[in-house]
Formats: sequence, C-alpha cells, structure tokens
Amino acid sequence: MPYDYDAQSILKRLMDGLQSDVNRLQGGFCMDNLQAVAEELARYRAMILEYAVEQTMLDTADGEYLDRKALEYNEERLDGEADDVFRARLLNKIRQPITSGNANHYVYWARQVPGVGAARCIPTWDGPGTVKVVILSAAMAEPDDALIAAVRSYVETQRPVGASVTISKAVPVDVTINVKATLEAGSNPDEVREQIAAAIQSYCTEIAFDLTTLSYHKVGDLMFAVTGVADISSYTLNGKTASVTMTAEQFARLKEVVLDAS
Repeated sequence: MPYDYDAQSILKRLMDGLQSDVNRLQGGFCMDNLQAVAEELARYRAMILEYAVEQTMLDTADGEYLDRKALEYNEERLDGEADDVFRARLLNKIRQPITSGNANHYVYWARQVPGVGAARCIPTWDGPGTVKVVILSAAMAEPDDALIAAVRSYVETQRPVGASVTISKAVPVDVTINVKATLEAGSNPDEVREQIAAAIQSYCTEIAFDLTTLSYHKVGDLMFAVTGVADISSYTLNGKTASVTMTAEQFARLKEVVLDAS
C-alpha cells in the first residue's frame, strides 16, 4: 500500500508501532524523540527525492549522471571536460539539428575537438562548395594556431566529399569604454574600474558567437549594477554612444575601461 511521507504521517506510523500507551504521552521523552525523527525523515526524503529528480534532467544532472544522460543522445564527455562545458555542447547538438554536412554538422565537428569553446559555420563563403568554420577557444577568445590545426585535421576526416573547408580564427573587436560616474562615498575608483571591466568582459564572453551586437544599453546596465557606482552621467563605446556591431567572424573583447570618477 502507498504511504504518505510528510512528518505527521511518518510520526503516526511510528506511534502505531509503540507497545505502550505511556510512550504516546505528548511531551514525554519517547514522543519528543519520535517527533524529531519523523521531521528529519521527512526532510531527508524530500532532499533525496529532489536530488534524484535533478539527476534525471539534462539541465541539472552532474558528474556520472550527466554522462549517463548524454548517452541517450549518443554523446560522450571529452577528456577533462567540465560539466557545464559538456552540457552546453550537448544542448547545442540537441537545439541545432544535424543532417549530413549541413552548417550545424560543421559546428558539431569543430566542437568535438578539445579546446574549442564555440564555432560558427559560414556556408558558400567563397562560392559553391566552400565552407568556412570560425573558431573560438575554450576561454571564448582567439584560438592559437595549434587548435586551428587540430580542428582542420579532424574536420577533414568528417566532411562530405567535395567540400572545400577553411578553418579560421575568430577575430576580436576591441572595445574601449569611457565612463563618467559618481561613486558612493568611500569607494575606491581603481577597484570600481576593475569591477566594471570584469563585468563587461564576462558579458562579452557570454555573448561570443551568440550575439553579433554588444548592446550600448546593456553595457550601461552592467556598469550601474557594479558596487560603488552611484550614478553614471555619460559613457561611450569606442568613442560612440551606440552599440558595437560585429560580423559573423568577430567577437567583442574589452580592451580598456577609462573611468572619470567623482
């Protein structure tokens, strides 16, 4: 028969197992202990059940449970690949269906190479039958020559016959931010500038190959959120009060934050 596992139901079953009515007295030693045990068992079951459910979901599974989940999609973890990186690669495969030799397939092949953080495919970039695959490193930065060579070598073993494939590095678009801000009393301008730089660079990393625009207003929001910033009177991205746009082969890279603090 099914059981309820809330604390009161557990307590009732424990009480039913007592041999003496004396032990059922409220406030007695036995009842106090049973109450504590019932509450702890209920919490423990809830915790175990929640964890078990999380390990069956792709977006929350970790470790060996993520590995098992990935097998449902015929995917295996690369050597040394962290959970978040592996999950992102797996989700990318699911969300971008692969057919023989399509653009998603080239992205998939590129991301099978250890050290690749993201890839973008540009079909017919130099005429019919040509394909360009642009690569970002695992740090979402410009890759080195060795990684490009490794991707080129692997893709050559996978590509359809007749395709002319070029593997290239993503090109950084350096961004300089000039901001005039009022700081909260006691704030250190250098520390605030470093926090602004960290927030902007983190966002640039986040959007690399996902967005082709570094939003002017998003940058403003990020700076406003930095601890120590009381107000911002003006700011520019590369000398302009406008978003920075990039091509399919480019990504935004923070070069410098110039803070005029008062």
